Amino acid sequence: MSSKLGKDRESTSYHALLDENHALKEEIESLKTRLEEAEELKRAITEGDLDALVIPGPEEELIFTLDSADRAYRVLVETMNEGTATLGFDGSILYCNRQFAELLKMPLQAVTGSSAYQFIEPENMAAFKAVLEQGRGAEEIKLRTGEGGSLPVYLSISSLQSEGTPNAWCLAVTDLTAQKKNEEILAAERLARSIIEQAAEAIIVCDRSGKIIRFSNSVPGLCGCDPKFQKFEDIINLSFLEGTDVGKSIFPVTSALKGSSILGVEAILEPEDCEQFNLLLNSGPLKNADGEIIGCVVTLTDITERKKVEETLKKAHETLEEKVKECTAELEEACNTLLENEIRLNEAQKIAHVGNWDWNLLTNEIYWSDEIYRIFRLDPLEFGRTYDAFLNYVDPEDRNRVNNATQKALNGEPFSIECGIILPDGKRSIIHAQGDVVFDEKNIPVRIRGIIQDITERKMAEEALEKMDKIRIKEIHHRIKNNLQVICSLLSLEAEKFSDAKMLEALRESRNRVVSMALIHEELYKGDKLDAIDFAAYLHKLTADLFNLYNFGNENISLSMDLEQIYLDMDTAIPLGIIVNELISNALKHAFPAGKKGEIYINLCRTDTPASRCDVSDHSTDHVEKDSLPYTLTVMDNGRGISEEIEFENAESLGLQLINILVEQIDGWIELERDQGTKFTIRFNSVENLS
Repeated sequence: MSSKLGKDRESTSYHALLDENHALKEEIESLKTRLEEAEELKRAITEGDLDALVIPGPEEELIFTLDSADRAYRVLVETMNEGTATLGFDGSILYCNRQFAELLKMPLQAVTGSSAYQFIEPENMAAFKAVLEQGRGAEEIKLRTGEGGSLPVYLSISSLQSEGTPNAWCLAVTDLTAQKKNEEILAAERLARSIIEQAAEAIIVCDRSGKIIRFSNSVPGLCGCDPKFQKFEDIINLSFLEGTDVGKSIFPVTSALKGSSILGVEAILEPEDCEQFNLLLNSGPLKNADGEIIGCVVTLTDITERKKVEETLKKAHETLEEKVKECTAELEEACNTLLENEIRLNEAQKIAHVGNWDWNLLTNEIYWSDEIYRIFRLDPLEFGRTYDAFLNYVDPEDRNRVNNATQKALNGEPFSIECGIILPDGKRSIIHAQGDVVFDEKNIPVRIRGIIQDITERKMAEEALEKMDKIRIKEIHHRIKNNLQVICSLLSLEAEKFSDAKMLEALRESRNRVVSMALIHEELYKGDKLDAIDFAAYLHKLTADLFNLYNFGNENISLSMDLEQIYLDMDTAIPLGIIVNELISNALKHAFPAGKKGEIYINLCRTDTPASRCDVSDHSTDHVEKDSLPYTLTVMDNGRGISEEIEFENAESLGLQLINILVEQIDGWIELERDQGTKFTIRFNSVENLS
């Protein structure tokens, strides 16, 4: 029972679904038919085959068809000269007539459905939107055509409103192109009339008959009457001013109406009641767009004052010409004098081997006088006329020095230098260059001017004289040394006449002092320097002679020396040599009893060397003065020393007195120490000649 009931229910549901399916198919077919009809209706409306108004709505387009009774209105809209269009709420063009599409220079189908905003010029967009918001109004704006041009139009807008539909607008567009052109023509005519009337020159416009129809404000004063509608050549009689046609009449209007032009001709106007006018005349035909002569234009510029000024200038020019001739003669005389002076200067420079130069720092160009080219053995065409070109001829060893001197000159220091140059043939010359720097108002160097002198011969002469001086001075030292040796020999011979021991000792000490001086001159004669002696080498010879004389056969006394190579001038070396002679002689004679061993030590150094090297202990109260002396000489022995009873500064001994005198003579300082033997420390000054 239940099985049968279930089968009945299944059969009923299937049939119900089948019936529902058939109903849906019929509904779908009906909707397709209605859609096709709607599409055809829309196409017909869009293409103008059917009278209707299509307005886009929020959800779908609203289509309003027109009854056949309104066809006359449609024909009117389509045939009117103004362009019309209907806009939707979003600004899209729902409908437009053919005139509207032609104004935009676009096909009707391309305009319909497009946005109206794309045809509004940007500068008019705000005004267009404002009229749309008001719903009604008119405005002059410019439309952008499909070809990219700009079209001036008068735009009238009215709102289209229907219940339940959004806003729409109806547009009417009137082309203002012809109106604008007419306005421009009128404005141009008014401008031309204003220019003519306000011009300072006399401007006259005549018609075909030669009558004056336009003129500037200055014309009545020129002709003495109202010139309007009068013939030009009846009231203005012009004649030529200069040339073979003086006094001959000019007819500018007649010639212009025949097609001829007169340009820049000077003319004379002689009114009856006033002075004549000098005028500059221009005339020419006036043609229309087809090239036909419809009149002429004449301009008359008053040049009376200019002619007076020209006459004044002419007289001034003649006077100036006379003065120019006088000045020219004076300049020629001055030029000849200058040329003669230049010739004399060149001759003087040639004789003195001195040339002048000028270096422009802004252009890097150098001017050389003829003598400098002769000094460098150069042709002016071969020289680059720059600082670098000059530097190429400077001896490579002197280039840095020349550059440094140049830089110092640019900083304001005097420029004066001697340097070598290499001539084109490879020979070397010596020049002296001197110059001054010229600064501008901002204290920036702009020029260097100076001289160059060839001093090769002078330098050769100076070198020759220097060699002769060296030879002469060496010869003098040699002769002095020989004379001192003669004195030594005489003292030795004199000593042979005496048997007194004291007399013999005095003669021997005198001989030793003379020998110490002779050695100085011998060193100066043999050395390379004329006014300075290697005092270390001198001490070696002096002490050797003294040891040979006083220590003969006694090898118990030794000599130790630590000497720096120091050059001393002769005025210092001779007194110091005698001092050393006295100190070594006293040590050899008195410091060591017969047969006792001992040592004598001599040290010579600069005071800037370590104290341990000099082995000097400072016990002087005059510390500052002593430290200012640059050299130290120490003579010491480890013998029995000098008795404390002997006052060194006030000693009666001739030798010690001589030592004090000589130390004072060289502005030196001496100290005696008696701790272990005897130690003399001498501080002194001298000129150390290292050249």
